[in-house]
Amino acid sequence: MSADWRTAVLRVAQRLDQLNYFQLLNLKQDASGTEIRGGFRRLAQHYHPDRLGGMDDPELHQAVSAIYRRITEAYSTLRNPITKAAYIEGLEGGELRLDTGKVRSRSLARKKAEEPGKTEAGKRHYQAALAALEKGDLRAAKSEIRSALLFERDEPGFQALLKRIESG
Repeated sequence: MSADWRTAVLRVAQRLDQLNYFQLLNLKQDASGTEIRGGFRRLAQHYHPDRLGGMDDPELHQAVSAIYRRITEAYSTLRNPITKAAYIEGLEGGELRLDTGKVRSRSLARKKAEEPGKTEAGKRHYQAALAALEKGDLRAAKSEIRSALLFERDEPGFQALLKRIESG
């Protein structure tokens, strides 16, 4: 390994926390899966820790390992359309790395906002009806969705579930 390559690696490692995943992989935000894979492979070959072999340079090993971990993190985030979209959303808020905890909480919040019902009691009975339906207990499912309708009789999602239960 040349001294220039070593210097370049150490420089990249120092800037690692200032680069977003797209910058790191040298990609545009609208990059396709093929482009993302290509960007990762190109850098993985260049920065793979095995490339150092038996070289005794702890500082270089640490730098190469950090870079390789980050490009792997970038690739695993960007190759999945869902995590890529969540990452772009976080990036717009100034986050350079994906926070999987925030992705999960955003996903749960979206899911909760999309589920029918306005009252806690209505939602609770609706969820209980879904759980009973999943277990195959039609009697309990029907009872729970009817209870939900007592709280919100005009809720279309509750009415649709009752029809689904009654039809099958």
